Amino acid sequence: MTTSLPPYAAVILTGGGARRMGGGDKTAMDVGGVSLRERVIASVSDAVSIVVVGPAVERPVDAAAVRWVSEDPPDGGPLAALAAALKFVEAPVVVVLAGDLPFAAGLPPVLLAALADAPAVDAVVPRDSQGNDQPLAAAYRTDALTRTLASIGTAHGRAMRALLDHLCVHAVPADELPPGTLDDVDTASDLDAARRRASSTSLEPTPTPTLKGGSHA
Repeated sequence: MTTSLPPYAAVILTGGGARRMGGGDKTAMDVGGVSLRERVIASVSDAVSIVVVGPAVERPVDAAAVRWVSEDPPDGGPLAALAAALKFVEAPVVVVLAGDLPFAAGLPPVLLAALADAPAVDAVVPRDSQGNDQPLAAAYRTDALTRTLASIGTAHGRAMRALLDHLCVHAVPADELPPGTLDDVDTASDLDAARRRASSTSLEPTPTPTLKGGSHA
């Protein structure tokens, strides 16, 4: 296993209607004293750039250097959101994360190391305990991702998993990932579980990183 990880950009997708939670911006919800959105941003604090895709939001001063963009058209779905973000990605590798992964901090190093060790692979995707690949918590080679999106299009409603059919993918099984890194927040019970997990740790709330450069587009 290599110890030299590639420089990478991060794209965080925060759109979606949160219908199972009554609507609204679920990534603004508090987990352990920090919003879901801020926790995910902090999980990629060593990225060379961070692009957050979603509605314009009130955001803390120390997140001002993160680039914030919206997909066109708004609410166009995850493929459209990803295409909007890639316009601002220059790094050769991009880590894509959903905005509702409160404990994702240990995930990027595993994905990046696996990608660095497999030069013929286009993407490294975690596989959850049910055997499902998770393209919204994955590392991609930027060129391959950009070409694939241009090829398959970004029609609203098309699943992110459509990407994987056109890429050379290496899957990392759940038992090789840090515990909890794939736990997302889709329901009120998920949110309660995340808050219990956060409160049971001795760690301080995860801070939002301060980066150089960036803007809201």
